[in-house]
Amino acid sequence: MNIILKRKKFFLWRDNLNLTHSLLLTFVFTILTGISAQIKIPLIFTPVPITLQTFIVLIAGVILKKNYAVFSQVLYIILGIFGVKWFSGGKSGLSVLAGPTGGYLIGFVFAVYFIGHIRKKYDNNTNILINLILMFTADIFIVFGLGLLQFAIWFKLSNGNFLPFSTLLNMGFTPFIIGEFFKIFLAVLITTNFNNK
Repeated sequence: MNIILKRKKFFLWRDNLNLTHSLLLTFVFTILTGISAQIKIPLIFTPVPITLQTFIVLIAGVILKKNYAVFSQVLYIILGIFGVKWFSGGKSGLSVLAGPTGGYLIGFVFAVYFIGHIRKKYDNNTNILINLILMFTADIFIVFGLGLLQFAIWFKLSNGNFLPFSTLLNMGFTPFIIGEFFKIFLAVLITTNFNNK
């Protein structure tokens, strides 16, 4: 009962935030996305590093209202393009968005939109199984789907030929599976406490 009351209180608090406080909470997740990009493990065989960004993105999709969640990721990308050095490895600029990891960044925007949209349909009354399906779809299919698509296009434009699909997976998806599953499950455990309105 206490957990249910806490969930209801959280969403009541969130939904009654004024514009200023809603934007402040949004900026918090923008900053957290940038910070999590600096916690990275580079891989010698791919330009795509392991980071904690998807973990923050998944949580943002639940904690923030849909439009604010989208804005948090759009703002992260825009500020990074215009010089804030908080893309992975302390990078900034349009070249990052146009590079091999740009599709993953774009995927963040669509992932939080998807999570927010589906949760709104359920009036935020999602159980752990629905949360798991949401997170899995947002992360694996949306973030990595768009990430792999741009990676393939970038490689084609840079080298004149497309990567074999198996090589593309080995460079842009397979090395991250275990870590992503861990982040998904952790995000589900955390956000299941925010399931009822």
